[in-house]
Amino acid sequence: MPLAPGLPIPAALQTLAFAGHPYRFLRALGERYGDTCAFDLLGEGTIVLFSAPEAVKEIFRLPPAELRSANETVSYLLDPRSVIFLEGEEHHTHRRLMSPPFEGRALEGYAPAILRALDAATRDVRDGAELALAPVLQRATFDALLGAILGLEPAPRWEPLREELLAFVNGQLTAPMFFAALVAGSRLRGRLERGAAEAKARLRRGEGAPRVAAFARRSANLARVELLLEELVAERRRAPTSGGDVLSRFAAHCGPTQVSDRDVVQELLTLLIAGHDTTSLALSWAIVRCLQRPEVIDRLRDELRPAVTPDGVDPAAVGQCAYLDAVVTESLRLDPVAAFAPRRSTRDLTIGGTRLPAGTRFAANVIGAHHRVETWGDPLAFRPERFLGAGPSPTVFLPFGGGYRRCVGAAFARYEMGLVLARLFTGFSLALPRGYRATPSVHGFLIGPRWPVRVRASRRAS
Repeated sequence: MPLAPGLPIPAALQTLAFAGHPYRFLRALGERYGDTCAFDLLGEGTIVLFSAPEAVKEIFRLPPAELRSANETVSYLLDPRSVIFLEGEEHHTHRRLMSPPFEGRALEGYAPAILRALDAATRDVRDGAELALAPVLQRATFDALLGAILGLEPAPRWEPLREELLAFVNGQLTAPMFFAALVAGSRLRGRLERGAAEAKARLRRGEGAPRVAAFARRSANLARVELLLEELVAERRRAPTSGGDVLSRFAAHCGPTQVSDRDVVQELLTLLIAGHDTTSLALSWAIVRCLQRPEVIDRLRDELRPAVTPDGVDPAAVGQCAYLDAVVTESLRLDPVAAFAPRRSTRDLTIGGTRLPAGTRFAANVIGAHHRVETWGDPLAFRPERFLGAGPSPTVFLPFGGGYRRCVGAAFARYEMGLVLARLFTGFSLALPRGYRATPSVHGFLIGPRWPVRVRASRRAS
């Protein structure tokens, strides 16, 4: 007997339907089968999904001993030593070192870097020309992460790191790679690691890395990124700093449980990969939604007027803008970039009245929770004003997950989104091309607009 109701069709067809229309597919599952339903994912089996607030609350309250990560889908992108896959004390240690640079007062120190990165990415924009948002947002979000993760300012030395990492991520975060990861699983990661190891050996000998097949190019991209990060880790180990960035905190960590250099490199990679593309996709969604409702932009500009300075915007004043924060929240609700983060139970559990035997894969259904009619009334409408006043409950608003594995960069992402939107909408007039439709589709394990977002951009008078 199935654990929960679900579509009586093969996993391959369910996965194809999800990949083509992820929001619509998971919404339809909920409408047909209710808040608790089953999704058969190709190559990985059944995942029991929960959308009701009470069930989500139960999931996020589970102690670490009762569940394990089941994020095999992203294993083709991240190393097994990534915090995404670690368990127990290792997971706790790595999180403890990674979290503080993305929390509280630390965020204020990143504002100049975020704004400089965005200004650099838009410096060559010509009035009235079409602008591809993805590369602009990717560059801005990556350069902004340099300070929080590596304690660095953008400089020519780090441009190869950005270019190689973006080439690797853009090659891996595609629909074909999503299906390849589901089918090939760990074999795909093994091939990538072998290719990267070979490329690193060649580069260390002063030889060029092979760039024949697409997968070999991505292995070479990863090899160059890892070599640059290994160099940085070695430098910071030799000359520790008192900086609050992630690299400095890992480098200063000593004792019998000191994190190895290899592990530090993999955690830096995790943050760089997960921290820039998720935010750039979320920003793309937010910009599209705002451009579809010009009155939202008008209200934003009215609120932001006191924050505008001759050189851009005042971060402290931007932080006081309640409607801007509501725009960020509503965009993350309507268009979450992750559908769910599976877990595996270590013992028999009961969630939302559904019994889950040990070993069951289950997850809080982000899209189901965010598009739930009983919670939102009109879930498909973009209405930032719904978040003016009290913030949403973590049991109904979960773009960053929840529980002890909640995304460490959640506050940083929200802070960065607010600054970028404030600077873009006060500095530019933007317009979508006629007929553009923001259709969601899978980008690897993330969800973004199916077609690259392009806008007509003109600078606004300061």
